[in-house]
Amino acid sequence: MLREKLDQRMTEGCSVGLLESVRSRLAEGLGRVADLGEASVSARSGYAVVDIPIFYRKGERKARIALDRDGQIAGFFVLAPNIA
Repeated sequence: MLREKLDQRMTEGCSVGLLESVRSRLAEGLGRVADLGEASVSARSGYAVVDIPIFYRKGERKARIALDRDGQIAGFFVLAPNIA
């Protein structure tokens, strides 16, 4: 389960309801996930940052996940695909 991999700050700030709401809104606006692109990894401010293109039936987005030194998720974002 995703929540088990969140760091303490993310666990406190991201309820199951919030995560489900984001997933639901994305599916409502863009349709189902059709495919995932190739992940890219970079280092930023002491975090490993993983960007994953997400191709929905009606558009695309980019998932950005920041991992701390222990491999816990310290940040999770769904961005427009052109955000650097």
